[in-house]
Amino acid sequence: MDQPAQRAEIENIPLTVMDFPRPVVVYKNQRLPVQDIHVPTVMRFANRQRNLPIDKNRKAVEWGGYWDRSDGYGSSNIAFAEDVIDSGWNIRPRWFQNREGIESSGSDKILRFRDLPVEAEIGVCFTMPPDMHIMSPHLKRMFLYTLWESTQLIPAWVPMANQADCVVTGSEFCRLVLMSSGVQGPIPVIPIPIDEAFQPLGPRALTDVFQFLFISAPYSRKGIDVLISVWKKHYAERKDVRLVLHTKKPKVLRGSATVWYEDSLKDVPNVAFSSDEKSGSDILALYKNSHCLVHPARSEGFGRTPAEALATELPVIATGATGMTDFLNHDTGYPIEVLGWVPCNHPFYASGTWAEPDPDSLHTQMEAVMSDYSAASARAKNGSRFIRARFSRRVTQEAWKFLLENADRIPEKKMEFYRDFKVFMSRLQNVPLMEDTRDATVDAFFGDL
Repeated sequence: MDQPAQRAEIENIPLTVMDFPRPVVVYKNQRLPVQDIHVPTVMRFANRQRNLPIDKNRKAVEWGGYWDRSDGYGSSNIAFAEDVIDSGWNIRPRWFQNREGIESSGSDKILRFRDLPVEAEIGVCFTMPPDMHIMSPHLKRMFLYTLWESTQLIPAWVPMANQADCVVTGSEFCRLVLMSSGVQGPIPVIPIPIDEAFQPLGPRALTDVFQFLFISAPYSRKGIDVLISVWKKHYAERKDVRLVLHTKKPKVLRGSATVWYEDSLKDVPNVAFSSDEKSGSDILALYKNSHCLVHPARSEGFGRTPAEALATELPVIATGATGMTDFLNHDTGYPIEVLGWVPCNHPFYASGTWAEPDPDSLHTQMEAVMSDYSAASARAKNGSRFIRARFSRRVTQEAWKFLLENADRIPEKKMEFYRDFKVFMSRLQNVPLMEDTRDATVDAFFGDL
């Protein structure tokens, strides 16, 4: 299929990874700001890819999907592309699109990579099932990397996903959701890689004001309404605590934003708002200058923000369900108990349910962190070690290398291939080999897989 006719090109601006001028998209002679703290990494890679010498003796991988680094697709997407090149393969970009471009004006903001005059037999696409049509039809093997944030994939998407030779996902929760929805298994799990920039920063020094931090979009899925209700009930009058909300300005986003939160907090003096246009170095500063990240999300396919925070040894309070259970437990953080599973209030996820975080449990965990910060810091140190051991770029690079080098074993020997992949991952992550397990909190929804 031809690539979309409407394109945009990114200006070549001198950039560093974590400190940079604001990049722009040039489209129809208009300069449009790019609202994504990780775009420089994408631009750096685009420049690198355009300048690579062509070696036709290398095998080639066709590569497509979202490049927006602010979500799990983008984080995995660009890391995958860099790792494939470092592993000795050619990479042939097929189609890339910024999430903002999709949501605001169709195919307006597409990043131009250099096409390569090489044929690829293997394709890897980081996207949702309906977008798989962007890939070339002649590919011998097709991998789809997809995530989902409720207990049921949209039914119409299941046959689309099953067109892939192998579906890969980012967490055990997503694996269970996809299989219970009817996606053909087995489904390998390759976690979202945590960037090397998020290194341990050590225990935070306590000050006169204990600072809680929330970093996410104001969607109800992210649980910002739960956090605000707890804050107004228990902390609004206290002078020894502060809440920093690093989130988008209140406007309707995808129809599910809690657009009322800023007005509801205008008379609460110990709540500060942080712009969502900060650079990566500013995000690290927020992690460094805060004492605890709070993330009461109703569902996450993985949970990149709490994982990044843990990597820096920042104590994390997050909902003890869905994708975050791959790294959050009582040894690594402070799980919020779940009241139950409720219908999703967003039509995009209407086929499934979300976990409802218990406000009282959130309050209990906030008090626990403040009352014994040395214990909280010790858990965060455990979490940092866990994240860096299991979700590093080295782990994801080797995992993808295994899948690509063994792609010819699909589909004839798929179960043997999957078993070998699990053995490989257990050695790579230095963990015992375990049979596929299920999350007890969602067991009732999945039945017998």
